[in-house]
Amino acid sequence: MLDQMIISQSTVQVSKLETHDELKDQTIDCVNNFKNLHVNYNNMHHGYVFESQHDIHNNNLFKYVIESNTVKQLCQYYINYLQPKNFLTFAITESWFTIIPAGGCTLPTKNKGLITSNYFLASHPYSGNIIFDSGLPTEYFEPIADQHNKHFANSSQLNAQTPEGYIFSWPSYINYWHTTNMCNEDKLIYSFVLDLVTK
Repeated sequence: MLDQMIISQSTVQVSKLETHDELKDQTIDCVNNFKNLHVNYNNMHHGYVFESQHDIHNNNLFKYVIESNTVKQLCQYYINYLQPKNFLTFAITESWFTIIPAGGCTLPTKNKGLITSNYFLASHPYSGNIIFDSGLPTEYFEPIADQHNKHFANSSQLNAQTPEGYIFSWPSYINYWHTTNMCNEDKLIYSFVLDLVTK
């Protein structure tokens, strides 16, 4: 029997926001109104992609997400997993929303802070997937690569569907991007960063 010693672990936590169905339509209307009144801060993605300022958590637009039991449980999970010092706790330090129209996509990026999360407010099955890239050298995987059956042991990338109403969370050092939206409906994502702050 083989023993294990973990060098690193990059997992994506997946959870369903309990209030999604109840508040989805109202939130989409608010987001579209916000978009019409504010500047597009997108300076790196596909030209038609809209990205808000990264301080949305300072207003009430996504308060129901920030204060949800789902996010509280997520923070508790990371406290248990990472075991930070007693005077530190998790808080949302940055957040923004992204609108990816038909034909739009985002470019690879990673964020500051410990944990990045995406809440898929509006996400049609054909609105594109999310790609995670561990950054491991591709030549390592060449002997075992299988383009038709990629998984964590034979590829540096994970290609995942983005079911509406769900929150994905992962270590912020992971590169990620959203593939091309192939439907006629906007894909709407609320992103937030969890980081340790003094209690």
